[in-house]
Amino acid sequence: MEAPLRVDGSNTDFARVTFRVLHGLLGFEVPVLVSLRHYDEADAITIARSYLHEQSATIAAATTSWKLTDTEKAAKVKKA
Repeated sequence: MEAPLRVDGSNTDFARVTFRVLHGLLGFEVPVLVSLRHYDEADAITIARSYLHEQSATIAAATTSWKLTDTEKAAKVKKA
């Protein structure tokens, strides 16, 4: 995972911290909104990282049954 792309505080209530996630050929951006009413703008990246970690852990736990073994993946490979 790369560092945040940007912090956009144009909305006075929230700072948007956007993370770019890259893994091989897969890549996507994840925007995280941080309330500036509750946190200082200087802490927005730290808070956003923590929130992203918490959400990623929740998603990982909820999708554990989706993970295929190497054998299961190999069985699904198209035959030429």
